[in-house]
Amino acid sequence: MSENEELTEKEELLEDIRFARENDPMQLIMISRDALILYLRSVIIFGRKSKEAKACLTVIKDMFKIIGEERKLLKLIEENLDSIDIYDAEDIVDSIDILNDETYTQYDSILADVDYACSRTGCRFLKSPSKIHSLLTDQTYKEDVYRLIKKEPTQQK
Repeated sequence: MSENEELTEKEELLEDIRFARENDPMQLIMISRDALILYLRSVIIFGRKSKEAKACLTVIKDMFKIIGEERKLLKLIEENLDSIDIYDAEDIVDSIDILNDETYTQYDSILADVDYACSRTGCRFLKSPSKIHSLLTDQTYKEDVYRLIKKEPTQQK
């Protein structure tokens, strides 16, 4: 690979990382707004301690944690671009992006179920946000990044 091709690959990867950083806040704002509105509706209809209200709060809390975790991993990749395989890094960045899109879709589905429960008398919410496959529940992505930069991952509390 020529130096120009390698530079182009790095530039593309940096652009992907920048795009993820710019896109994340918008996803967070949109789902947090929806979750907050549904939280208030579910508190009025089912009560503050209902599964519906708790699910909405969990969605907001988890999305903040997921985006924080994604930013940490992307920053590690970006800081180590000169010493890592660009193609492996691209694969990891793409897989994190795909996982987060899937997670967002699943959380959006949970909020749709809460909305349905709030709109229908006698219908209750059944899904648990804690079962969602995400950066919080799957440490594989974190391990892949640390393996790529050849560092040991630190344990999260």
